[in-house]
Amino acid sequence: AQLDNTKDIIRINQRIIFYNDSDTTLTHIYLHNWANGYKNNKAPLAKRLIEDYDKSLYFANQKDRGFTTIKNLTVDYETAAFSEVEDDKIDIIKIVLNTPLSPKKSTTINIAYDVKIPSAKFTRYGKTKTGYHLRYWYLIPAVFKDGWKTMSNLNMDDLLTNSTDYNIKITLPKYYYLSSNLNEQKTPKGTVNEFLLTGKQITEVLMNIDIKNNYKSF
Repeated sequence: AQLDNTKDIIRINQRIIFYNDSDTTLTHIYLHNWANGYKNNKAPLAKRLIEDYDKSLYFANQKDRGFTTIKNLTVDYETAAFSEVEDDKIDIIKIVLNTPLSPKKSTTINIAYDVKIPSAKFTRYGKTKTGYHLRYWYLIPAVFKDGWKTMSNLNMDDLLTNSTDYNIKITLPKYYYLSSNLNEQKTPKGTVNEFLLTGKQITEVLMNIDIKNNYKSF
């Protein structure tokens, strides 16, 4: 991943090894795309905030909104059909598998996409005055257990996820500090720093990118 802070965009190349640990043959896979929940007024998040008498996202300027732009998606290195589940669920993606996935087998999903980071004023996650406070900023496979457990972003901090092994390489301008809930290695490269973040059996990746070093490790 690479941060373009001039446009508040994270450019991501993501590889997901999805393992079918159920006894059901799967014909499709769902991904949570919560970063897209800030895109427009049809999104479940905008409707949820209105129910709480919060009109900030509903009437937000385009520059403060967030969204995902998918450039390429393959399954086992072959192009696969994908779409948003419904017009009003723009934060969930359905991938149709070219070959059904048998129980106890795995498949590799590769996705190239950009995430426009929203303002943090809506949910506390997003662009702040001095950096970025990020949660659910990448595509996350839904849990399959007696059916798919898909959930929209309703500002409840309650996304159900499987424990996962993470390996993340992210490049940032040198004046940023990075803090996360993963193990971190930093390598300076010219005007940027390259961070390698790793963790085993983690349910989510929280990340803070800021010009101030606000966190300490213990």
